[in-house]
Amino acid sequence: MIKKLIFSFIILCFSSVVLAKDFNKGSKTSSINLVMIAHSTEREVLLDTLKHPRIWVSKKDRKGILDNISKYSWASSLFGQLKQNQSSRYLNHAKNPSEEINLIPSLPGDRKIHRTILNDGVECAILYYLTEDEKYAQIASDIVYQYVKMISVKDPLKLKFYHKKFNHLIQTREHFPRVAMIYDFVQPYLIKPSTKVYDISTKNKVRFNFKIAQKAFEVMANNVINLGGNNSNHPVLELPGALYAIICMDNKIARDRFFDKILNGLARSRQPGVYWMLNRFSKEDRLWPESAGYGKFTHALFIQLMNIIDRYQPNLKIIDNHKDILESIFIYENFLYPNGATMAYGDIGRSFTNHAHIYRNVLKIADRKGYTALKKRAATVLQKIYKEEGGYKPMIENQRLEWNNPLQLLWGVNIDTLVSDAGEPKYRTVKATHAGIVMQRNYSGKDDKQNGLMYYTGGGTYVHAHASGLDMELYGSGYVIGPDYGGSASGYGSELHEQYAVSYAAHNTIIVNGTSGRGSKTKRNSTWQNIVNPVVLKASEPKPYENAIAQNFSFSTQFLDDVINNVNQQRTNSIIRTSATSGYYVDIFRSVSTTKNNFHDYLFHGLGDKMQIKSKNNNLFMVDTPNRFQYDTGDARKQPGWRWFSDAKTSLLTSDPVTARFDLQVTKDYLHMSIPGGVTKEYSSVLAPPTQEVSNGYDKKDTQVFIMRKYGEAWNKPFIAIYEPSKSNKPTVKKTENIIIDNKIIGVKVISKVGKQEIQDIILSNDNDTTTLKLSKLNIVFKGRFAIVRTLINVNKTNIYMYLGDGKELQFLDKKIKGDIDGKAYSEYILNYDISKKVN
Repeated sequence: MIKKLIFSFIILCFSSVVLAKDFNKGSKTSSINLVMIAHSTEREVLLDTLKHPRIWVSKKDRKGILDNISKYSWASSLFGQLKQNQSSRYLNHAKNPSEEINLIPSLPGDRKIHRTILNDGVECAILYYLTEDEKYAQIASDIVYQYVKMISVKDPLKLKFYHKKFNHLIQTREHFPRVAMIYDFVQPYLIKPSTKVYDISTKNKVRFNFKIAQKAFEVMANNVINLGGNNSNHPVLELPGALYAIICMDNKIARDRFFDKILNGLARSRQPGVYWMLNRFSKEDRLWPESAGYGKFTHALFIQLMNIIDRYQPNLKIIDNHKDILESIFIYENFLYPNGATMAYGDIGRSFTNHAHIYRNVLKIADRKGYTALKKRAATVLQKIYKEEGGYKPMIENQRLEWNNPLQLLWGVNIDTLVSDAGEPKYRTVKATHAGIVMQRNYSGKDDKQNGLMYYTGGGTYVHAHASGLDMELYGSGYVIGPDYGGSASGYGSELHEQYAVSYAAHNTIIVNGTSGRGSKTKRNSTWQNIVNPVVLKASEPKPYENAIAQNFSFSTQFLDDVINNVNQQRTNSIIRTSATSGYYVDIFRSVSTTKNNFHDYLFHGLGDKMQIKSKNNNLFMVDTPNRFQYDTGDARKQPGWRWFSDAKTSLLTSDPVTARFDLQVTKDYLHMSIPGGVTKEYSSVLAPPTQEVSNGYDKKDTQVFIMRKYGEAWNKPFIAIYEPSKSNKPTVKKTENIIIDNKIIGVKVISKVGKQEIQDIILSNDNDTTTLKLSKLNIVFKGRFAIVRTLINVNKTNIYMYLGDGKELQFLDKKIKGDIDGKAYSEYILNYDISKKVN
């Protein structure tokens, strides 16, 4: 006993020095409390500078939460749900604690049972925090005692909650945080001299052993630090398992030492550290650099962790110095199609669209930090979401993996859910630079779910990327109507995912010489390296997040210098609206191999029950070609992946104009496709595996694929396709025609008829922004990359629309417009005569 008192005195003196240093550095830590905690056989001094709870909330937060419960129905509902969830345990646990505790599996055990019991423990712990009713504390304390006993004796490198693949990634997200949360909320109860917990081994009530608990927290923290995954989102996903445990360490010296490890990382550590994570966000867009869904939920979790760290160590100013990470998360509202599905580049499902919890956390941070503008922005987005969902109806549920339901109550900030449904501005152009993605949209405001237009193009090397080259996805008629295959987690490991979903054949792209694919694995044989060279946005109008100059026109040009496949590609896309309920996409895709140009295949996947391909109003003659796509490059992924195609039919070579129609018979919607004549190509139709997560049963039906093959280069004579989604089986686009100068295709003429109005669009697309084009037959002179001249001929007058998307100048007849500093200009005017005879 004398030795223990001497040891305690030494620790006290040492900690006083540490505290003095912290004070001199401006630390805001409170004075040291010596908490004499009784163990089952001894008493030991523990040093602590913080009060519990301290992870999600503190003692001082309690009053505000109770005020919300008394004032607002959403808070009282959440509180009521917690009590209802635990009502049976509240009544019965004290009478027979062994009944509950005996259900706890050993380690390793059943994953779901562990999660459920720990979840009950946290809910009871939260209820104790809110009600101060010790019956709830007793339930939670009995549960956490059994877990810390089991964990404390485990080797951190071998600790497993259950026997399955990815155990470490799961337990650090799902189980470790719950163990720490229970302790954090009930620690004030555990230190009371009268508190005892049920011990399953002795079947008796015993004093809580804090030494065992502290050992358990070290085991969990060391497990995360030494076994985590690097160079992906794994460090972020696993961080709560360590962070929560570290914050529960009652010895300040140990707590600071472990916190430094997860803040700064260590050489050879499997947790590279919070500062590494901050630097991992893309420099230009401040997005987490993975596929759409993985990037989003990692970003969202990191924001939650930023709030916890900022509360724990405010002197780090982790939020003040990185506020841009809070602001950049809002971009995901612009990644939603008009039907609510999300852009699905790379691995992820389209239905991963639960955003409300993200903005509730941003709202809480903004409210706590006094960020007025950010608070208003988050509130406005939530108001829109709640209106679309029919109101805010919060639920407390037992979630797998990340658990955020209780934060609705604990971090809840009341907002008027009826004020606004505006949400984020719907930008005409947005981008995700790390993935080479540029998205454009055009909404008329008239049933945008049906009539809205939106596309993206892109591709890149990032975690969970697909090998797709310069990819494209189109929206129309209520569907992601020209989709990528997708790539949700349910398919991982299957041949369909590994040989098709991640390969060129599953995408709307060009396959060159039948061999396009990802590069060889590099950097420790990582799956996510060397997929494709960067896709670069050469030009767009409007520029990302800027205002458009014209309601009816926009464009983007992307470039890929693909050294993996020895090819250069440039893709120019445009949305051209012809009325509030009609419009079309232009796709001009240039491709040339830097070695040999045997042939180029342009692939387009369309939803539908059937596809019709016609030429000169007759079905295009096609024959069965079962072996055309049944080969691969021979690597493990069997690239380019088109051996998954079936029912292949192919035409003879033809230079005639070709049209196609995809029929979505479930809703009587259509996608019309028009290919100008004048370039000799072969056309194929095939069936591909069903597209993932699309609506109305099309995720169960084979995807229709339209393929055109051009022999030789496809740069001077690029692929050009016009796509028109429609409710009608007859397109408004009546005719398309290539525009050619010096045997080089530089644009397309599109004739549409909307109602009784004929619309002629001359669409000019140069492969650079410096060449001057003189089109005497069209009365046009153009110097630049992209332009449109539209004419609407009425009785005795002609409406003229001149759109310069990127260029120096555009002249039509005697009217000239010059590009501004960004190369853009727009003009509308009326001529009081019919010019149809002057413009061919």
